[in-house]
Amino acid sequence: MIAPVAEAERRASMPSLSRSGALSVGALSLTLALALACLLTPPFALAEELTSDRALADIVRALENRIRQLEEKLERATAAAPAPAPAPAPAPATPSETEDALRNRVEELDQQVRIVSRKLELEQEAAAARAKDAAIVQANREGFGLRSADGTFRLRIGGTIHADTRAYLDNDFPGPSPDTFVLRRVRPNLEGTVGEKFGFRIQPELGSAGTMTLLDAHADLNFTPAFRVRAGKFKAPVGLERLQSPADMPFVERAFPTQLLPNRDNGVQLFGDVLDNRLSYAAGFFNGVRDGASADSDSSSGKDFNARLFAHPFRNSDDDNLRSLGVGVSVTSGTQGGTVANGNLSSYLTPGQQTFFAYSTGTFAAGGRHRISPQFYYYRGPLGVMGEYAVSTHEVTRATRHAEITHRAWQLYATYYLTGEDASFGRVTPRQPFDSQRGTWGAFEVGLRISQLAVDGASFEGTPSNRFADPDASARKATDLGLVLNWHLNRNIRVQTNFDITRFEGGAPRGGDLPDEKVLFSRFQAAF
Repeated sequence: MIAPVAEAERRASMPSLSRSGALSVGALSLTLALALACLLTPPFALAEELTSDRALADIVRALENRIRQLEEKLERATAAAPAPAPAPAPAPATPSETEDALRNRVEELDQQVRIVSRKLELEQEAAAARAKDAAIVQANREGFGLRSADGTFRLRIGGTIHADTRAYLDNDFPGPSPDTFVLRRVRPNLEGTVGEKFGFRIQPELGSAGTMTLLDAHADLNFTPAFRVRAGKFKAPVGLERLQSPADMPFVERAFPTQLLPNRDNGVQLFGDVLDNRLSYAAGFFNGVRDGASADSDSSSGKDFNARLFAHPFRNSDDDNLRSLGVGVSVTSGTQGGTVANGNLSSYLTPGQQTFFAYSTGTFAAGGRHRISPQFYYYRGPLGVMGEYAVSTHEVTRATRHAEITHRAWQLYATYYLTGEDASFGRVTPRQPFDSQRGTWGAFEVGLRISQLAVDGASFEGTPSNRFADPDASARKATDLGLVLNWHLNRNIRVQTNFDITRFEGGAPRGGDLPDEKVLFSRFQAAF
């Protein structure tokens, strides 16, 4: 502040009238420059400058430069204009008065900056609080959904559509099904979490005839990964292929072991993963359903106990050759009954969904029903292998005859990704999803499966009035060979072509065999 004052005193001592007039105008320009500089200097800029010890000096230097520019401009203007009449020169401001005024103005601006900064902080805090409670909308390859900002509340909307064609080739099978287009599955899916410990799932089946069936409706209580509880209607923890999602199955239809094991049932189970995720367990009590079936209601007071252990003994190993090996066993045990009108027993179907074994009218469940199913899978790079064995034992009655019969089924299949993706029990994502503009074609998978179901020969013993099944209408054994080519356009879209040929023992009049079933499937799948 010393330089401007000294300059003013020097000019005041000069006798020239023009300089005296310039001095009075200069004093006025000083005031105007100070006001202009304050107006032109944003509060936030001042706030930034005040953050250092040299803030006041920087502001003063800026004002001095601005005043010098204005004085030079004023001198040029007064030199070109007539000299004004002399006027008494005002007393120059002392350095202390000028410095005090600047300090006061700086303090005022600093206070304003602090007020604005605090308002900004309050607004940011309010915005953060609003964001904490705001829902986040999601749309990705897993489906559509909502979730809370902290992720504890989630809602996912998904679904599966299977649009199939079935063509029966050279089919002399009794009562053949027509070649047809069919909506095999139309399943919207709603699942989510409610807080950190609770989950749910609701999945209906929208039938092609316009009917709707409730497939899944269960609630989960997740204490820890090792201890969880599920109650409602869901897949019984028994069959390996049954537990695989239809959207992930490599073949269009499931193999024969699935027909001897329960599907969905009402009940409650405990389940979890222990031993560092190397062992999964599930055990619970259910109403009990017939082979391969689901049920919404219960016609018997008997209940089934279902349990399953499945291990990945080398999951945490450094050996890639064994890491994806999984082995397990499941069992069911219970007492179930039926009536002459409602036998509570199942018929068995071919891959083409045609019946090759059915109990005779009047045969019904009457006693114990027990099942056991050893199972495994193995994945290594593009290769996937799965095997399953199922034994189902029933006590049945017809007329005066009562017996325990045992049916057996097994399957073994291998698939291979020609495009090099890693095979998996779950969904596989192509390395290069289909994109015609980029020249990428997705993933291609081939597979081979052999499967067999053998009916207990005791089912055909006895007289026509008391035997459990008619040997002239039901086969003793069915063996299926299937080939498949899957085109995975991306994670959600897949096209399948599947050929199955099934051969039978028995089932025709006079001890003959049923004719082979040859069926060509194709499927368009959209799953998310």
